[in-house]
Amino acid sequence: MALLWFASDLTGGTTGCLDFIDGSLLSDDHGAIVVKDSLTYFYHLNATSGVAESSPSVIAPDTNAGNKRWELVGVYASTSSLEPRTVNNITDVAFTLTSAYHNQHCDCYNASDQTITIDTLTSAHDGVEIYISKMGAGDVIINLPGSVTFGDGSDQSIKLVEAGYECTLRYNHTRLMMVVTYSGVIV
Repeated sequence: MALLWFASDLTGGTTGCLDFIDGSLLSDDHGAIVVKDSLTYFYHLNATSGVAESSPSVIAPDTNAGNKRWELVGVYASTSSLEPRTVNNITDVAFTLTSAYHNQHCDCYNASDQTITIDTLTSAHDGVEIYISKMGAGDVIINLPGSVTFGDGSDQSIKLVEAGYECTLRYNHTRLMMVVTYSGVIV
């Protein structure tokens, strides 16, 4: 039966470390996820490996290892979700986002309200994604381009009023998709 193990460190031989998991509990179909600092590692157990430990690529259990080794594996995912994003600390009261900000994170820091205008979108902008986070005390008002209208005919702006709100704008095939998320505590 496949099992997934979780750890908070790679080696050290103490509780929470990947190498602390007793080899007698492990089988060929096991996997592990290690979250350490700001990195996440994915491992598959190879019960017949026997190669020398070489962290982070190969981790041997400290107890009852035999030939069992945790082997670091790659992750298959959309390229855009794994690319490091450039972070722009925006303090301007008025700012225009263009396609030059594709796959970038815009953190809005200002004590007063900030207005962000999204540049006119055309088919040349297909695939553009922009991430906006409210970080300062002022509200963040996102004005959509004139070419975009909401189905209910409401105005073309969104306001992020509390720290913790993020807005993802994605333009695909002549449609602008918006996802607004909140990472704070809702009471």
